[in-house]
Amino acid sequence: MAAVQGSNWGLIWRHGGSATLPAVEALVQAAKVPGVRVWLSARTPEEVALARRAGCAGVHVPEAAVALRRAVGRLGEGLSWTCAAHDARAVRRAVALGYDGVLISKVFATASPSLGLPKGLLRVARLARLADGVAVYGLGGVSVGTAARLGGLGLGLAVVAGAEALAVDATERAWRYR
Repeated sequence: MAAVQGSNWGLIWRHGGSATLPAVEALVQAAKVPGVRVWLSARTPEEVALARRAGCAGVHVPEAAVALRRAVGRLGEGLSWTCAAHDARAVRRAVALGYDGVLISKVFATASPSLGLPKGLLRVARLARLADGVAVYGLGGVSVGTAARLGGLGLGLAVVAGAEALAVDATERAWRYR
């Protein structure tokens, strides 16, 4: 963990409904390094409450559950809210509902079957412009080799996942893509 000190890192735990308070608390505690924050994926008010009790920085909501932001009311106060947004309608809806950030995917080709076809740089840039002040993150196929191509698109950062994200020198170079 010492390698990430001074960075602004985030971890989204996509737990598939298996998160428990002790498990989330343990993850938040393990990530207690300056600049590292944990978001819990959430589809229900109970998962939002769990994130809050465990000390998470925020919650990440799948596109299909984007209305959760409004549905939880005050329960969601004090948390950072991000959601998946795969098209223009989803980005506009996230902005209207008050999300703090949107994750646009899939930017580049990747082996992940769950993210569909890559959007490409022009479409990602168009979607980022629709965010109207909401932070935009690029996900999917982002690596040290592809991150430099994202400069100037209006993204807040590129999300580097998998084994490459664990290589300190590779991750530091990817964060400097702008």
